[in-house]
Amino acid sequence: MSEREEQQPGPATKKAEESKQDVKMKIFNDSIHGQIELHPLLVKIIDTPQFQRLRHLKQLGIKYLVYPGATHTRFEHCIGVAYLAGCLVKNLREKQPKLNITTEDELCVQIAGLCHDLGHGPFSHLFDSVFIPEVQNDKWEHEDGSVAMFQWMLEENELMKDMGDYGLKENDITFIKELIRGVEHPDDEWKQSGRTEEKSFLYQIVANKSNGIDVDKWDYIARDCHHLGIPNGFDLRRLLKSARVCTEKGGSERKSICFRDKVADNIYDMFHTRYTLHRQAYQHKIVYIIDLKITEALVKANGKLYPGRNISDAIKDMSQYTNLTDHIFDEILHNSNDLDGAREILENIVWRCLPKFVGEARLEVEKIKELMKLRKKTDEESKTKYKGQLKKWGEEIINIHNETNQIRLVADDLEICVFTMGFGEVGKNPIDKVYFYSKKDLDTAFKMPKYEVSSLRPEKFKETLVRVYYKNTKKNYEEVQQSVEDSFHEWCQQKDIIDSSSNDSLDKKKNKKDQQNLPNKTNITYKIFNDSIHGQIELHPLLVKILDTPQFQRLRQIKQLGAKSYIFPGATHTRLEHSIGISHLAGCLVKVLQEKLKDQGSDEVITDEDILCVQIAALCYNLGHGPFSHLFDLKYMPKVLKPNETWKVSINIVLSKYK
Repeated sequence: MSEREEQQPGPATKKAEESKQDVKMKIFNDSIHGQIELHPLLVKIIDTPQFQRLRHLKQLGIKYLVYPGATHTRFEHCIGVAYLAGCLVKNLREKQPKLNITTEDELCVQIAGLCHDLGHGPFSHLFDSVFIPEVQNDKWEHEDGSVAMFQWMLEENELMKDMGDYGLKENDITFIKELIRGVEHPDDEWKQSGRTEEKSFLYQIVANKSNGIDVDKWDYIARDCHHLGIPNGFDLRRLLKSARVCTEKGGSERKSICFRDKVADNIYDMFHTRYTLHRQAYQHKIVYIIDLKITEALVKANGKLYPGRNISDAIKDMSQYTNLTDHIFDEILHNSNDLDGAREILENIVWRCLPKFVGEARLEVEKIKELMKLRKKTDEESKTKYKGQLKKWGEEIINIHNETNQIRLVADDLEICVFTMGFGEVGKNPIDKVYFYSKKDLDTAFKMPKYEVSSLRPEKFKETLVRVYYKNTKKNYEEVQQSVEDSFHEWCQQKDIIDSSSNDSLDKKKNKKDQQNLPNKTNITYKIFNDSIHGQIELHPLLVKILDTPQFQRLRQIKQLGAKSYIFPGATHTRLEHSIGISHLAGCLVKVLQEKLKDQGSDEVITDEDILCVQIAALCYNLGHGPFSHLFDLKYMPKVLKPNETWKVSINIVLSKYK
């Protein structure tokens, strides 16, 4: 028995013990984990304004502008993390009763999982990783915001009484905050005060800074893959079931969460899936430039959007921060003032007037060590030096271009970006810091040599890339964009940098030349969309043209199921992705009919124009929907219309904008 359980119960403790025996769990229907049960104290936290704020923070920020299905929120992710945290700690408690995991421990871990993202700002990691360092020198991370918001939530909603009803005290609140932050230097002397070193393994469940394997990662990998339509090669259930606490040998001698040796491949799969998400979605070439443009807009609007204060000031005042969500995009976009150009930047994003991707190349890290050191620093001098180096690279590319082209470029025509991505946060072999146990000895932890896993695993686990974008897209940019691509590839060869896009560029040139020799009707480049339901789908360029209009983009703000997302957390999908799906299915169906008529030798012919018209009609079918789905036209409009007036969901008013 633990010291906590041996104490004589007082009145408050007796009440807590009575409560434990009669806890009525609430069931949530989660789009990833199915039917999940949550403790009533967690439900109490979920119902606070501070937690409800997460409904208005998309998990992947603005990536839904590229991946239509990426509309899921921090709200549902946090519920998923709380559920998985509970599953893992219960699994350990049942398999290893000698660990003395108490009911309070279990509840604290779940609360930490639920509240770990309370401090996120608008547009996911863009806010704390890019915007805040740009406008202030003091280091601030979303974990800092999560701890501050958690404390503010306790005070504003008087939750300490509810915490006490379930046996939680001040040291438990401290423990929850420490779990949210994670142990920064896990190999150092134990400095946590929420729990003793004997329970160090509990700190690895929500935010594991020892090796990066935690329930936060398990949930976001599964959830993001689902909504992005990217295959998930990682089985979180297998890892969860194999987890066991062992004592580290040859290290700190602390108790650590370990995994069966036979799941080492699954751990590699987890980190590889994470890399795939970064490569295909998080660092997607269009997503990346939109992130940069939104950051630029926020910097310009900082100090101008709200009278008497900066946007960034909200991180110091949780009452203000509670109201800071993704809605700031619309606040700037529809502001009557230009806000020093911030509104125009967002208008360009809506209209898809974005810098055009030129190319990217992998950099040899050894040659840019000094540059990467500058990139990590937040002082003004380092920022200036870093930007100066990127500007110098841009000038070199422009000089190459201007030597052989009549159209002259200037320094502001190019956007140069450098970023890093890999299997883990540190870019090393992810297995190096993971402990395993064997079937023969369940209590001894050991590290597994790479050769025991597979000789086919990569040697490098991190890459640093440079990307170039052409910004001047006012008119006739295609020809200039191609010549800049050629100049970029030549620059890569001169700088002895491995160019990862030159072969793609040559293939594009060849394809363009081949297409010029094809009949006009087949000279069509279809755009591929990654749909969370139908997978890879192709859309005609005319449909894409319609998609990129503000009238169609409006559907991103109209949830398919209206306010039902307040009951079903996963119901965040929109009319936009639904409309794309309808268009795709309409095209598939009419093409099947076209083929059948041909096979039957029928005189009736379905033309390509017929197919295109059907797809356009399907795409635009939902354009007339108002707020909250059918509530607007079926319940609201009949109440405000005059007796002789009628109104139906119609596309006429929207289509008239295209004329």
